Order: sequence, then structure tokens, then C-alpha cells
Amino acid sequence: SCIITLISLIAISSFLIPHNFTPGNLSVTSVSVQQGRGPRTSPHAYSRKSTYASITYDLSADLTPLWDWNTKQVFVYLYADYSSPSTSSSATTSNGNGKGKKDRVVIWDRIVRRKRDGRIRISGGKNKYGLKDPSDRFERNTTAVFKLGYDVMPYTGLLQSGTAAESVEVVFPSSRS
Repeated sequence: SCIITLISLIAISSFLIPHNFTPGNLSVTSVSVQQGRGPRTSPHAYSRKSTYASITYDLSADLTPLWDWNTKQVFVYLYADYSSPSTSSSATTSNGNGKGKKDRVVIWDRIVRRKRDGRIRISGGKNKYGLKDPSDRFERNTTAVFKLGYDVMPYTGLLQSGTAAESVEVVFPSSRS
């Protein structure tokens, strides 16, 4: 019972300690849309032809304030929140009008295991994972906001999530065959 009490106090204290976190900078420098099989990041990636997007970005974020004595590691991921005319017109949302459906795709990730590795600086980075629309095409007027998210994984207690950086809205160009 003493161990359970101690573990509970450790978990609770993680929520009481505020993180003085400064948002990072994320800018998308180029977006290109191609027809093809896409990047080969796994043996099963894009076995048939489809439309996919390649992203180039610059990123800087200081995640060191997320560390305290209960932080085991931080999972960091860059994702795109996007909507296209095809997904927003065919989707059903809670308001029932079919507008506002967004897709979310992770395009890069990293596990940061030490506080000293918490400063992330990437210049000219490219998506690690393919960005492919579920409708098999990116249409004109597809817009996306790219965000750097994080999950703080403690030794004991609950996972804490947040956003470390966000880009301005980006418009996808029309695809090239």
C-alpha cells in the first residue's frame, strides 16, 4: 500500500508541475503532388498508382521544458490536418451538414529519450511517411495546416499530449501526371 501511494503521488505531481513551454517554428517550404507509386518506405507502400504529396519543411522546437523527473521519453510527430472538396462534401459530421471533415496524416516522427536531445532543428526536411488522400487524389483547393505534436510518456501516470508548433495554411497544387 505504501508503494501504491507513492506511485499515485508521483503521477499526480506530474500534472501539478507546469511546463513553461514556448511554441516552436514550423514552415512548409514546398508541396508537390505527383501521380505514381509514391515513396517506398515499406514493402506494402503504394502497390498501385495513386496521387501522393511530397512536403519539404523547416522546423525548430525546444522540447526540453517538457522534461521533469517523471518523464521517460517524448514522442514527437509532424502531421497534416487537411480537408479537400471531396472529403468535406461526402463526410458526415456531428452538425449533419457534411462540411468541416478533416483528415489527419502523420508524415514524420521521432522518439526523444533524453532531455539534451529535446532541441529539434530540421532544415529542408522531407516527409518520412507518404501523404496520400483516401480518395486517391489531391484536388485543387485542398488545404492543410501542419502541426508538430508531442506525447510525454511518464514513468508512472497518464500520457500528456500537446502541440509544439503549427504552420500557416498551405494550399496543395494540382497533381502532375
